[in-house]
Amino acid sequence: MIPVGVSYDSDPEQVMELLLKIANESPLTLKDPAPTVFFLNFADSSLSFELRVYVCQMKDRNVTISDLHVKILKAFREAGIEIAFPQMDLHIRDLPEGRKMKLSEAN
Repeated sequence: MIPVGVSYDSDPEQVMELLLKIANESPLTLKDPAPTVFFLNFADSSLSFELRVYVCQMKDRNVTISDLHVKILKAFREAGIEIAFPQMDLHIRDLPEGRKMKLSEAN
């Protein structure tokens, strides 16, 4: 299983197609059972997907995962798909007197 989180701006169908293409082109992933991709959920900072592939031997597992990670990163960069990272909006409600400034002064 390879979890992949992408930006909310991403096209989920494009993400799924790319992940399947990458998995199917990998020489160590089995064709039967075939690789699968699932759109798991709307996470706090990302759209969460999971790529599932099978390998013939356990010794191929980490090599395959590493290879797929590299290929996913390269393919997503080429396609303009952003790998998500934790984000947080900060809303400041009150500032102590003397700390308030005009918005134009902050920039």
